[in-house]
Amino acid sequence: MENLYSHKYDLFLQKVREEAVSILTHEMKLQVFRSKVMFNTTLIPLQYVLFEHPSKLGFFHLQYYEIGVNKMYIHQSTEDLVNLLRHELAHFYTHLRYGPDISDHGPEFKQVCKQFGWANTISRAKIPFEALQQKAEIATKVEKLLALAKSSNAHEAALAAQKAQSLLAKHHLETPQPAHDDQEYAMRRIWTQKRSSSKLIAITEILRTFYVIPVINHTEQGCTLEIFGTKVNVEIAHHAFDFLNHEFEKRWKEAAHLKGTRAKNSFFTGIARGYINESTPTKALVLQHTKEALPLAYPRLRKHTSSTQIDSSAHQAGRREGKKVKVHAGIKTGGGPPLLN
Repeated sequence: MENLYSHKYDLFLQKVREEAVSILTHEMKLQVFRSKVMFNTTLIPLQYVLFEHPSKLGFFHLQYYEIGVNKMYIHQSTEDLVNLLRHELAHFYTHLRYGPDISDHGPEFKQVCKQFGWANTISRAKIPFEALQQKAEIATKVEKLLALAKSSNAHEAALAAQKAQSLLAKHHLETPQPAHDDQEYAMRRIWTQKRSSSKLIAITEILRTFYVIPVINHTEQGCTLEIFGTKVNVEIAHHAFDFLNHEFEKRWKEAAHLKGTRAKNSFFTGIARGYINESTPTKALVLQHTKEALPLAYPRLRKHTSSTQIDSSAHQAGRREGKKVKVHAGIKTGGGPPLLN
């Protein structure tokens, strides 16, 4: 599952943040400072993202202090959105108060919902998914009608606008916010380890040839490899990573004459150089529109550089192996029942 980004989604996330801040300050009586929440005497980071899933409507991600909202909520009423945020903010607060070693929807979670005076429906793990889905389908019709309302045919435009307003009122939907760019991008976390490594950095260089931008994100728990790009490219790059992660180790084991950490790191760097030189230079392959959209996911991205001593013999051996690597990445799908986390 990945986080989704576009200019349209960015407009909606502004609303998500505003509603969440209102809940935190007025209902939960917590202080909010930009993207952080004061709990006791500690400032806790909290961010909000959109995602797409056939069954999951929302989540609170403990490791990243992240609240996720299904993009379906773009088409729901403000009341539906607020209730979802209450549920996920209850998970956030329950973790802060009781720690991570409790059940997701156990007595502590229910007590937190009760503490803030929220209805029993807020603490439930399941909600009427079908009704929300139906609203989303109707909202899609509304968007098409509003587009038709810009027709040069005055009569056709008036009828489309009237029908759109009628559907909005009948189904209690929010008026869609216009956006100048609806291109959808995704960020997926595909690998986590304690610290960065030469192998991980080398693989990220190769992943750029799959039209994505890889980012190694460092947290208190370690470092996570994230990939950003269009949804299709992210899916393909994920499978490419799985293949390369295995292929690097396989080729290192076959290079039995090379010994030591320095040689291993140089060998992995060489594989990346050899692979890239056999294809098109990586920087040319990252599409310009993907680069321009990157701040949607990483508004404060910083570049980190690292330098290691190179074992020239191992590096050259790696380059020779890199020229032989052929990546075959597939596509997979999945599904499940509607739940809130």
